[in-house]
Amino acid sequence: KCRCIFFDCHSEVLVNRLLKRGFDSGRDVDNLEVIQKRLQVFMDSTEPVLDYFRQQHLLVTLETNRTIEDIFDDLTKVI
Repeated sequence: KCRCIFFDCHSEVLVNRLLKRGFDSGRDVDNLEVIQKRLQVFMDSTEPVLDYFRQQHLLVTLETNRTIEDIFDDLTKVI
C-alpha cells in the first residue's frame, strides 16, 4: 500500500536552521523575510496535497524535531 510520508518540522526550527545556513555560508538570500515567504509558499502548495492523502488515510507524518536516529527508526517502521 503506497503512502505519503511528510517530514514535519516546526516553522521556528526551520527558520533558525535556514538563518544559520545563511550565516555559515554567506548566503544573503537566507534572510528572515525571504525564508518566511518561502515557507508560506511551501505550505500553501503542500497543504492541499497533504489533505488529499490525509483524507485517503495514506498520510504518515514524522516529526523531525528529534534525533536523526529516532526519525530513521520511525521511518524504517513505516517503509
